[in-house]
Amino acid sequence: MKTIHPLKLEALLEASQPVEIVDIRPRAEFEKIHIEGAHSTPSAEISAEKLVCTRELLQTEPIYLVSESGALAQLQACDLERQGLDNVVIVSGGMRRWQSDGLPVVRRRPVADWLAERRERICAAWQANDTAKTAVTCGT
Repeated sequence: MKTIHPLKLEALLEASQPVEIVDIRPRAEFEKIHIEGAHSTPSAEISAEKLVCTRELLQTEPIYLVSESGALAQLQACDLERQGLDNVVIVSGGMRRWQSDGLPVVRRRPVADWLAERRERICAAWQANDTAKTAVTCGT
C-alpha cells in the first residue's frame, strides 16, 4: 500500500503538479477544514466505480486519500484495491499530521461563530462611543 507524507504532497501542490485529493471524513468535518483542492467523498459513499467515474485526472494518476488520522484511509484503500483500483495513495497521518505540520488548509467557520464574533466587535465599538448605552444593549 502506497503512502505519502503530507510535506511531500504539499510540495506537489506548490509545484502546481496535478493531484487529486479525496477527503473521506464526514462532510461536516470537511466543511469545517480541508486541504485546498480536496474533494469530499465520505467513506460511507466511496467506491472504486464512483471514483473512476468522477476522476478529473487520467485514470493512471494517483488518488490521494485523506482521513482524520490516516487509519480510515488505510482501510478504505485496502477495500478500493480489492475492487481493482491500484493507484490509491494514503496521506500518512491524515488531517491531524497535515495540520500539525502547519500546512495550509481551507477553514470555514460556522455562521453562529461568525455572528458571535461580529456581535462582540459591534459591542466593543459601541462601548468606545457610549459606555452607558452599551451596558444596556450588550448586557454588560
